[in-house]
Amino acid sequence: MDVRLDQSEGVHMRERYISTVMETINPPVSPRLTDAKVIELWLRRQRSPLTRSVYRWDIRRLLRETGLKLPKTSALDLERFAESLAGSGLAPISQGRTLAAVRSLFRFAERIGYCANPAGGVDLPRTDNPLSERIMTEEDVGALIAHEPDERNRVLLTVLYMAGLRVSEACGLRWRNLQARGEAGQILVHGKGGRTRAVMLPAAVWGQLTALRGMASADAPVFRATNLDAGTSVDLPEEALAAVKREIGGGAPEVGGSGTDEEVGATGEGNDAADAKGEESDALAGVEDAASSVVIEVEEVII
Repeated sequence: MDVRLDQSEGVHMRERYISTVMETINPPVSPRLTDAKVIELWLRRQRSPLTRSVYRWDIRRLLRETGLKLPKTSALDLERFAESLAGSGLAPISQGRTLAAVRSLFRFAERIGYCANPAGGVDLPRTDNPLSERIMTEEDVGALIAHEPDERNRVLLTVLYMAGLRVSEACGLRWRNLQARGEAGQILVHGKGGRTRAVMLPAAVWGQLTALRGMASADAPVFRATNLDAGTSVDLPEEALAAVKREIGGGAPEVGGSGTDEEVGATGEGNDAADAKGEESDALAGVEDAASSVVIEVEEVII
């Protein structure tokens, strides 16, 4: 009698062990979660609205091309998706951005128990950093500024160079962000990912900058568009639109989103970049840089 009980318990223990192993390999899908909800939660972890917009487009492209729900997506499906990106003419940095977003999403989905992560073995394309090829000499920068006939534009170029600002950061400057420091001054810059930094400007540059203010209020932009009347809408030139399409591979990322809930989630706050590792972290760190190149072209329309 005791032997039979021991044998029965042994069978049940093996069954529980096998069940545990199978659930580890293929975690059960929570009935309370859907693709749309998981994507929404994941997007909320991205601080930058621009990053959320680009990530949203990348995942929308994945779902459109595979035609599968996240739990049904296999490693082979993702390899085919990566091959389709490579064959689409998309730049390697944009391919890497898209695949990094996909890996980040599946890593998050696995962490919350929604589905297994089939993206761990997806390799990101290697890209060269051509930054050094684009750096201008100090003499070239001085000549560029000196040959600009418009005073406002000369000050803009000077501040961009002296403060090391991105175009988007210069566009976001308000007069309230400026603080005098004796004859010199400092500007409070709102950068990527919600980060801020204070940048000191020498007296000569500070004087040129503050001379632009006139009667502008504290909330007015420092570099107001000079070619538009108040309330005028901006029509992007074909060159800027083409740049956007090239950057995301044939379409434009929609800020705010317009797809169905099954295609994509809503936006929110947070950041998922902290858990990216190794090569993937480099690609994720470059997401905003790649996306910023699009914004620069768009913002140049109103500068």
